[in-house]
Amino acid sequence: MSIAVGQKAPDFTLQDQNKKDVKLSDFAGKKRVVLVFLSAGLEPDLYERARLLRERYAEFRDTGRGSAGR
Repeated sequence: MSIAVGQKAPDFTLQDQNKKDVKLSDFAGKKRVVLVFLSAGLEPDLYERARLLRERYAEFRDTGRGSAGR
């Protein structure tokens, strides 16, 4: 399945750091959500992308937009 930029993401459930189930729909209308999918097989790239997201956190928080992706 592919999703275009700006398209609504389908609902899904993942576990958080405390192994508690969290659904994407739990945040609907409450908080902005940034979905980031990183391949664990590309470790150097993984760390670089995580660093960019941290650096641009305020941009996401304040505007709901960001340019941390490539």
